[in-house]
Amino acid sequence: MGVRPYIDVKKCKKHFTCVSVCPVTVFDKVSDKDYPKIARPADCIGCHACEANCPENAIIVSETAPSWVKEEKKTAPKKK
Repeated sequence: MGVRPYIDVKKCKKHFTCVSVCPVTVFDKVSDKDYPKIARPADCIGCHACEANCPENAIIVSETAPSWVKEEKKTAPKKK
């Protein structure tokens, strides 16, 4: 498994810098109200441009999910 970006939505302020700096268009901007969408995580080349340019430090590029991603999954409401 390769690297992929993870967005911490608690930090993200929807500047969409990640959308504009990613050289392989991993991210999509769906709307101004939504967070950037990691639309093509498998296309990530690990350049860390999104991580380095995020003004809120809300992105981590890693092979494994950060602990805060695991916590979000534990506390997410279950689908019915």
